[in-house]
Amino acid sequence: MSRLTPFEKDLRFVRQFARAVTSDQFLGDEIAAAALSNFDYASLEGLSDRERQVAVFRAFYDAWRSAPAESGVAFSNRSVLAARPFTAEPPRQLVLLVDVIGIDSSKAAALLDIDSDEAKRMLAEERKLIAATQISGAALVVEDEPVIALEVAATLEMIGLDVVATARNAEDAVRLAHQHKPDVVMADYDLGAGRTGLDAVRDITSELPVIAIFLTAYPDDVLSGSDYDPTFILTKPFEERALRAAIVHGLSMPRAGIIK
Repeated sequence: MSRLTPFEKDLRFVRQFARAVTSDQFLGDEIAAAALSNFDYASLEGLSDRERQVAVFRAFYDAWRSAPAESGVAFSNRSVLAARPFTAEPPRQLVLLVDVIGIDSSKAAALLDIDSDEAKRMLAEERKLIAATQISGAALVVEDEPVIALEVAATLEMIGLDVVATARNAEDAVRLAHQHKPDVVMADYDLGAGRTGLDAVRDITSELPVIAIFLTAYPDDVLSGSDYDPTFILTKPFEERALRAAIVHGLSMPRAGIIK
């Protein structure tokens, strides 16, 4: 894999956040591209890594939040039925940044331009709300290691989901997804020989309106910047709090049908 430039890393981070907020990979990527379409990257020369990332994120964040819902901006990807205005409140944004994406709370506060102490208070309160949220729905686990598959399934069941099937390879994952129509697909990247979990999730999400959560020990291998990156990515070993946050937020968002 080619090494990403600093600017490409910043853009990848913005896309991660947009996907998490919308719970939609294609819509998130389109929103990120639209929000930064007129951004002057030359203005970042000489900034530190942190300053540069904050500057890129703020430009994206402010452009998205200030765009009126009735602007009628059209997105080209046919799997996206409608562009959605920015609706996530700051406490939920903090949870997505800290618990799901995995940055520290002080950096999340800087990105959102929130006082650090206030950000910690918001984060704690939103975590309590998410922990108290009742979850229901069906889940498919895609994992080739039986012991890990059992552990993941047990965690999903404890959270409140009904694990309807487990697949050990990409082909079975696609077949079982069409058979059971799950709400959530929890997939590992490395499925041994053959196609990857990313291949399976790509095929499933092109056909079914599921929430895809990716589990990997190598997030940089998954976040390649190619035409398909997962909506939610959790790094092994994952925390239940992060998984619950991704599921609660994903289930709270409208899931569009698929255009053929």
